[in-house]
Amino acid sequence: MVVRIYISRVSGNMEIKKRQELIEQVLTSRKIEYEEIDISDGSHDEDKQFMWNNSQAQPGQRKPLPPQVFNDQLYCGDFEAFNDANECDELLQFLKLADQVNGADRGGAAAANDIADDNQSDEGIGDNEPSADEEQVSEDQGIDEGSIGDINDD
Repeated sequence: MVVRIYISRVSGNMEIKKRQELIEQVLTSRKIEYEEIDISDGSHDEDKQFMWNNSQAQPGQRKPLPPQVFNDQLYCGDFEAFNDANECDELLQFLKLADQVNGADRGGAAAANDIADDNQSDEGIGDNEPSADEEQVSEDQGIDEGSIGDINDD
């Protein structure tokens, strides 16, 4: 699936330009691949019609203004929705990318959960014996496991 950002490179509206740039910066910094479609380019008239027909105008607007965000043919939202999702750390869900398997595209929390799941399955769930890694950490930190039991017995 391809994230598509519908923009206008010849907009005289500075707010639209700033919003387009912010979306591009966020996607680039998060290493999310995207395709930019400039609806002001005459060769993209069909794309402009697609954007108008498949996105939602803000109250008071006759037609939706760029930037508009899609994942292939699926409408994700406008700048406000994109920005809200980014602020709430829900950008991958907003972009409809949350189900991707690649940990780099899924974000840190999902990748961390996968690693934790892998560790549990490797070591055995419900196993009260410390793993070799845990024993090494205890030895490195000078922790005597017998003294931990003494603390818990108090």
